[in-house]
Amino acid sequence: MTEPKSLKFPKNRQMPTLEIQPHTEEVIDVDPQIIAIMKARLAGEPLDEFFSRDDQMTNELAIERERKKLKSVFGNASEVYSGFSSLESVKLTRSKLREHKVDRDLLSQYANRKLAGQPIDEADLYAHLVADSELRTKQVRVESLKKLFPTLGLKAREVVDCVAEHYLAKDFSSFSVSKEMIELSAPLKEQLKSGEIQDSVNEVLTIFYKGME
Repeated sequence: MTEPKSLKFPKNRQMPTLEIQPHTEEVIDVDPQIIAIMKARLAGEPLDEFFSRDDQMTNELAIERERKKLKSVFGNASEVYSGFSSLESVKLTRSKLREHKVDRDLLSQYANRKLAGQPIDEADLYAHLVADSELRTKQVRVESLKKLFPTLGLKAREVVDCVAEHYLAKDFSSFSVSKEMIELSAPLKEQLKSGEIQDSVNEVLTIFYKGME
């Protein structure tokens, strides 16, 4: 049996080398979430905790985006409350919120978590996000308003009596009078017929939002 011949290279000739090139970022495209999950597994962390943190971070980023939108609409807390202090200003405020694509559904969910599910006035949440104003429940707002009854006219008191219960029943809204409320209330129907309802609602809105900032 003959031995295999060995390969011979000419003198002064360099041996061939194999060069390994790292992949570019365009080639390696791994989802950051997958990497984070792998790290969590290596660290022995429960994945349910990881996902809850991930969801929380996503929600916080979403709320920050809404905060920036609101700051484009309102410069400070006073501007927020002015925007809800009359029927005309509410109409303008709603238009601006739509124009800046403020996500009321997302903010409603955020409000629901903020005070352990207790109803929050829409204006109070906006003031909180824009100027870090202290949050209060709708119940606190209504109780404060009733203490100011002596400053309200008779027709304005009728509005409060007829609307307060409906206002408290909604988790996230501002003080408002709907057509359905008017249909269900004899005093409000009478005010509508006499043309007084707009003035009485404006009186309530002014003291409810400007008088209790």
